[in-house]
Amino acid sequence: MTGASDPDPDLLRLVLAHVARLLDLSQAQIAAAAGVDASLVSRLMSGDRALSASVLAEIAAALGVMPALLERLVAVSAAVREAAREGLAARSAVAEDLARELGQRFSVIGEAVAQSILGELPGLAGEWARVAPGPSPADLAVGDELWANLEGSTATGRLLLAATQEYRQWGLCVRACAESAAADDPEQALDLARFALEIAETVGGSAAWRQRLAGYAWAHVAQAEKAARRPAAAKRSLAVAKQLWQAGAPGDPALLDEARFLGLQAALRK
Repeated sequence: MTGASDPDPDLLRLVLAHVARLLDLSQAQIAAAAGVDASLVSRLMSGDRALSASVLAEIAAALGVMPALLERLVAVSAAVREAAREGLAARSAVAEDLARELGQRFSVIGEAVAQSILGELPGLAGEWARVAPGPSPADLAVGDELWANLEGSTATGRLLLAATQEYRQWGLCVRACAESAAADDPEQALDLARFALEIAETVGGSAAWRQRLAGYAWAHVAQAEKAARRPAAAKRSLAVAKQLWQAGAPGDPALLDEARFLGLQAALRK
């Protein structure tokens, strides 16, 4: 994304604005994360200073945005801008392509990206509701990729990242649950299970899907609490897990491991 074929600086500025919305960051927060002066970010975002592809890539990397996502942001933003010059049929086609590709590759973050970009097209801000894909098995790989960025992070650091849109991925919730179950230290297991729960409560999708996912995470919280010799807390957490798991059943397209949930439930009853 560098060299003589760099996209239009105005397009790159638009992409930076999408990233800021996506992560819910102010200009000052972007500057702090990127290690640059706040006035520079202000000038880049206002257009007073031209933004190059290399500078955008550096800022995005500092914010933890995956390179593949940045590449697609640039490409689809260009397509959306071009479609804005054409008729409604072309805009609808762009909306469907964007929803399908970003939704399949980036799951919940794809939803946020699509909503942000489609907001640039008059009359299409609500298109996502019509064409948005639901959760899919491919989302688990996204969770594994995000986990690789988190390994070695402190519990506080993980929770801070969970508050950003990019990490609100159900696949990451499942991976964090698995890491919790595998942890040797009960307190670490509890931190990881709580991190998974934090994600479960903020992912996109239907209310039933979020309930199902939260029930799965609560079961791992209960497992960690039992390992930490907190039987009363584990009992309460298991009750919440069962209630949410059952209530959310209609929202789960057989993606969560029911056998694992039932196994945890049985083990916790002993």
